[in-house]
Amino acid sequence: MTRSSDLTPSLSDCDAERLLDATRRAEAWILVDRHGKVRFRITGPERRLLYVLAIEHGLRLSDLRSLRTTSFNFDADVATVSVAKRSGTRVLVECRPLRTTTAITLVEYLRPLEPGARAFRLPPKSMIDAALRADLAAVGLCLGADDNAEVGFSSLVRAFERRRAECACWPLFPPQCVSSDSVD
Repeated sequence: MTRSSDLTPSLSDCDAERLLDATRRAEAWILVDRHGKVRFRITGPERRLLYVLAIEHGLRLSDLRSLRTTSFNFDADVATVSVAKRSGTRVLVECRPLRTTTAITLVEYLRPLEPGARAFRLPPKSMIDAALRADLAAVGLCLGADDNAEVGFSSLVRAFERRRAECACWPLFPPQCVSSDSVD
């Protein structure tokens, strides 16, 4: 039996870098209700930050929804994010390291928020997935040629998981795919 996660396509490292570079300059996505009222707005740089956390650190959309400003520790030698994972009746807290440049971006992003506030105000999953597909198309990437493969936020997490399995370590972008000015 094929698991749905086996059907989820994954980005290559260089494709992920292209996506992040393009999203830095992308326009905002706006969710409008049937009465024409703006219900949600997410900018390109905000989407990029979410994509970075998925690609570089393996955070799923549900993880990002659960994060509070207090989930981040920028005072340690290596900045970290703590993510609570449910395992049966237990709650396990994973402490994941953050790249220095990602930590700097997060400090700026989180600065105006109150302590303990939600770190990210996220639109519905369908909007995030639609924005991701549009962002991928904008850089000429089309994942999921197989009709069963759904391209969505989980595709970014799969890129992280693939790199982690390949190198048996905490993966970050390989230096040959990324120039110093194209990734946080």
